[in-house]
Amino acid sequence: MLHLNSGGVTLNETEASLFSEVARVVRDEIDLLEVSSRCRVNPTTLRKILEERPVSPPTEKKIRAGLGLTPPPGGILSLPSRVDQLCELYRLYQEKGTLAAVGRTVGLSRERVRQLLVRGTQIGLFEYPACPPSGPSREKILEDYKNFLSLNAVAGVNRLSMAALRRLCQSHRITREELEQIRNERRRIACIDLYLSIVQEMGHHPTTTELSTSKSGRSLRWQIGRGWGSIEAFRSALRIPSPLNKDLSGAARKM
Repeated sequence: MLHLNSGGVTLNETEASLFSEVARVVRDEIDLLEVSSRCRVNPTTLRKILEERPVSPPTEKKIRAGLGLTPPPGGILSLPSRVDQLCELYRLYQEKGTLAAVGRTVGLSRERVRQLLVRGTQIGLFEYPACPPSGPSREKILEDYKNFLSLNAVAGVNRLSMAALRRLCQSHRITREELEQIRNERRRIACIDLYLSIVQEMGHHPTTTELSTSKSGRSLRWQIGRGWGSIEAFRSALRIPSPLNKDLSGAARKM
C-alpha cells in the first residue's frame, strides 16, 4: 500500500484519493461518528486515514462503499447511523423522562443509556442535563481533600469506592488542576508554619546559611524552592526583611 520515492514514504494515488474524500466529509466529531457508522468502521480507522496512514484493502472497500464512491456490496442493509441512534435516544429520553424507561424501550441498561447521552452531549448533538450521582457535594469533597490531600482518604471517609468518587468529581467538574492548586496551597501553609517555628526557636529571621545548618532548615529551603521558586521570592511574598541586608547594614554602622 506504500511506496518509496526520493522524498520518503508517501501514499499511492488510490489512498491519496481516499484521504481527500474522507477529509472532504469529516470536519468535526459529529461527522466522524456519522461517517464511521455509514462506512461500518471504527472512528479510529477514519482518524488513521486523516493522518495519512494506510488501511487494509477490505477496509478501504467498505469506506469507499460507505462514501458512495463504489456500489455497496450485495445483501448489505442500510442501518441508522450512530448519530441518528444517539438523537433517537435523546428524543426517547425527552419523551419518557428517565434513563431506565429509555433502557427498557431500546434494550439497554440505564448506565449505557446515560453514557450514550453523555457522548452525544460531548460531540455537540444535544444538551443532556445529566443529574449528578448521589453522594457528597462538591464543597464536601473539596473540604475533605483540603484536610487529607488524598482522593483515597476522601473516598474512605465518605464510604465510596474510588470509581464512584471519580464519577462524582467528573459530575461536579472537579479538575486535576483544582486539586493540584489545593495541594500547593496546603504545602505553602505548612511551609510558612515551619518557617515561623524556626524563627521562634532562633529568635530572629534566619539567613540562608543558617537554614542550611539543620535538617529542618534544609527541608524548609527545599519546600520554599518548590512553592515560591526561591527564598528571595518567599521573603518578598511574606514581606520578610532579608537577614543578609540587615547584617550588612549593622556592619556598616560599626565602621
